[in-house]
Amino acid sequence: MLLNSVLIKKSSTALGYGIYSKRHIPKGAVVWFPCEDCEIYTPEDMKKIGDQNLTELDEYGYYLNDGNNILPCNQAHLLNHSCTPNVLDFGLDFGIAIKDIHPNEEITIDYSTFYADAKYNDWTVYCTCNNEHCRKEIVPKDYKNTTIRENWIQQILDAIQCIKKVDQPLHEVLYHNSDKYKWLLQSDLNTLSKSDLNIDIRSKKKTTEQDFIYTNKR
Repeated sequence: MLLNSVLIKKSSTALGYGIYSKRHIPKGAVVWFPCEDCEIYTPEDMKKIGDQNLTELDEYGYYLNDGNNILPCNQAHLLNHSCTPNVLDFGLDFGIAIKDIHPNEEITIDYSTFYADAKYNDWTVYCTCNNEHCRKEIVPKDYKNTTIRENWIQQILDAIQCIKKVDQPLHEVLYHNSDKYKWLLQSDLNTLSKSDLNIDIRSKKKTTEQDFIYTNKR
């Protein structure tokens, strides 16, 4: 599920299309969350769907830790990579804006949070974001880089401080379906530490990372 205040148009930073904000999205707002409309494919399912559908799933879906593959709904697979993204999910089960996103700005994520892909379908993306922090070659194993991981965590911790202060259009679905979101609303955010986010294993419905980020790996 994506915020409805977005539009799809040709990307100015990547090949093909991207997702852009129609209006201001404040730091701390949840931008997306996996919903029941997202299709889940087991390894057995993937053996039966045919080459064309399998190619589409490989292009637009991503692997979960249990070996299943999720195909995001609502055009969320069009989220492009940036080495300096404005949305991150590491240690959460949703994507949060880590900075203010302005009207007509492209919404971007970091593809390296797809680290379960390294186990089932390793890939390399050649980045064209062209900023000073560009890593050029993006792979799922980038999350093992301490500098990259610590940077994600610090940015998310900063954004979480705003989560109760800004409007959350996805609040209802998040509150009833995201354990992490509900826990954060009930927590003293000033006591959060890196250990609350610095996790390695993503598991369904718990403190997950791999179950929820949407992208087109191109």
